[in-house]
Amino acid sequence: MSRIPVSLTIPGNDQAHLIALSEIQYLGHGAYSCLLNVHSNGFSCAKAFGFDNDEYFLAKLKDVLAHNTGEAEMMDLQSENFLKIQALENDSLLVSGLVMEQQPLSQSLEFAFITRRELLERFTSEFSRMVQSNT
Repeated sequence: MSRIPVSLTIPGNDQAHLIALSEIQYLGHGAYSCLLNVHSNGFSCAKAFGFDNDEYFLAKLKDVLAHNTGEAEMMDLQSENFLKIQALENDSLLVSGLVMEQQPLSQSLEFAFITRRELLERFTSEFSRMVQSNT
C-alpha cells in the first residue's frame, strides 16, 4: 500500500469552481481514499472520499477527452458519493457530483460546474501517472 500523499485538482472556468483530491492513499486493487474538497460558487465541503474504479475511470476519461462525448464517473461501489465528468459541446465539460453523510445527521451536497477540456488534460495526465505507479 502506498502511503505517499498525492494531490490532484480539477479547476473550473473561474476561481469560484474547483475540486481537489488531496491526501490520496492507494489501498490496493484499484481502490483509493482521499480528502475531497469541493468549491462550487457559494457551496463547498471537505469530506473523506473513496473510489475503487481507477483504471475504468481513467479509460472512460481518456475516451471523453478523445471523442468529446460520453462521461466518466469516479465512485466507490460501497457509497453513494460520486464525481462525474461529462462531455458537452465546444470542448466544455460538466463536472458534477454528490457527497453525502449519514451520521450523525443526514446531509448532502450536490454540485455542478463547467470546465474546459484543456483544464482537465493536466488532471488526466496526473491521474494516469498515479494509476500506473500503483499497478
